[in-house]
Amino acid sequence: MTIEEVNASVPDIVNGFSINVKNIYNLGARSFWIPNTGPIGCLPHVLTQFPSTQRDNNGCAKSYNDVAQYFNYKLKETIVQLRIDLPLAAITYVDVTLSSILYSTNQRNMDLSFHLLLVVGMEASTTTTILWWVEEQSQ
Repeated sequence: MTIEEVNASVPDIVNGFSINVKNIYNLGARSFWIPNTGPIGCLPHVLTQFPSTQRDNNGCAKSYNDVAQYFNYKLKETIVQLRIDLPLAAITYVDVTLSSILYSTNQRNMDLSFHLLLVVGMEASTTTTILWWVEEQSQ
């Protein structure tokens, strides 16, 4: 797929994700943590598979990070609407981009004590959108 084709598919992916959240809400769920996508253009796999792609100031694949930012923008719009449509839900937008930057610069000082409760996936072409429910692990 080209970058343009991936960008064109983002609204459908996010819409499918929204439908899944509503379905889970209708089953009784009320608390959601919804992570965005991180800077995928910085992943070693992307950098090695596409070595000639244009790089940004950090050495990451610019077009891939542009797609991630567009996805995150559309996801934020969807979360705003979900908060209106699901008034009893507590929806937390988790900024994975910021988290990954903070974690990579402060690994020794951070204790990320989380465990996975439920993962719900929605397959759309070659892209998978995942909703994670996580709960802080008591120590």
